[in-house]
Amino acid sequence: MQPRLASDAETAEYIGDLVSQLERLACNHGLVLLQYLLKGCQEEAERVAADR
Repeated sequence: MQPRLASDAETAEYIGDLVSQLERLACNHGLVLLQYLLKGCQEEAERVAADR
């Protein structure tokens, strides 16, 4: 039996979680621009997950 690929919504949710973790790391290390860019990515992933 082959593993099942994640749906678009599951993938978007996973990416959103990963980006959220990266955003927290950027915040902890004072990387403000990276934190800002990652926040935008996280919001986009949340929109995609909600649309699916």
